[in-house]
Amino acid sequence: MKFFGNCFGNSEIILRLPNILAHIGYIIFSILLFRRLNGWLILPLFVLLNFNPYLLDFFSLARGNGLSCFFLLGSIFFFMEYALSSQKKYYSFSVLFASMGVLSHFSLLYYFLALVVVFNLWLFIGKSITQEPFKFNMRQWIRKNDINIIGIILLTAILYVPIKKIVMANQLFYGGDRGFWIDTVGSLIRTSLYGCRYGLFIENIVKVFVLLSIFVNLFLFGYFLIRKERNFFQANRLLLLCFLLLIFAAVINMAQFYLIGTKLLIRRYGLLFFPLFMVNFCFLMVTLAQVKRVRFFVYATICLLASFVTLHTLSFFSPVNFLDWDYETIRNDINNTV
Repeated sequence: MKFFGNCFGNSEIILRLPNILAHIGYIIFSILLFRRLNGWLILPLFVLLNFNPYLLDFFSLARGNGLSCFFLLGSIFFFMEYALSSQKKYYSFSVLFASMGVLSHFSLLYYFLALVVVFNLWLFIGKSITQEPFKFNMRQWIRKNDINIIGIILLTAILYVPIKKIVMANQLFYGGDRGFWIDTVGSLIRTSLYGCRYGLFIENIVKVFVLLSIFVNLFLFGYFLIRKERNFFQANRLLLLCFLLLIFAAVINMAQFYLIGTKLLIRRYGLLFFPLFMVNFCFLMVTLAQVKRVRFFVYATICLLASFVTLHTLSFFSPVNFLDWDYETIRNDINNTV
């Protein structure tokens, strides 16, 4: 925002332009993620990943949340390309996008750490899937993690002073302390419903939907792992990859809360879990659609959810008001702040 302001002047449209461009990039990556799928599946899956009024708020504000979601989705896309091709250049782009996401919004530190963890797990998982022998070698491990090491060093150098100032000013007070499910998942569901009075029943249905999705993931991977059917993991590598990213981002957030005592991510700070969950859910639906017995039910579920999400977004999203900050609608306040 400072860069655009210095180059083109401080106006509302210029200061919000980075997030507007980020929204275009988010849309492009949404399409690229599903480009290999059956043509008619792309539209409903695209809707599920994009039609969230709370998410859309941040693509029109002069804040870092929208940028972070764009970089997050870009990082996921390039990591998936790496998983399919084993070309390290794709993972380098994934780390780059993740690092830029952290600089856009500090909450993406959880995703960045999850990315590093899953990458190292993938070194073993990839060998297991292809039945290649795995031998740990320190030199090879360092060589494979060189981009991770560079990214961690650069982020530490850039973020040390800002984070130190935040800690000294006691600014780490915003967040939840009742538990990940209640605070992070619960607040993200309520904000995604955008303050609409659907009632507690609908909110509980969404929670059941989230739990069921996680359970089906665990059941599938556990079942085929016990049966040692490597073909399933080979065919559904992307599902496994995005599920691991989702789980480890959540686990790292919870570990920091219980071990260090920092707050759990809530509302806009936990927004990163929406793209992470939806990408996993979309690929889960694609996997289940391969089973003939439930294919019609899966297609019907995808279309029904996409229809509901579209209706919800078109009915309640406002291009003028924002759920978290009413004062964002006051003209020139942003200019004075910058």
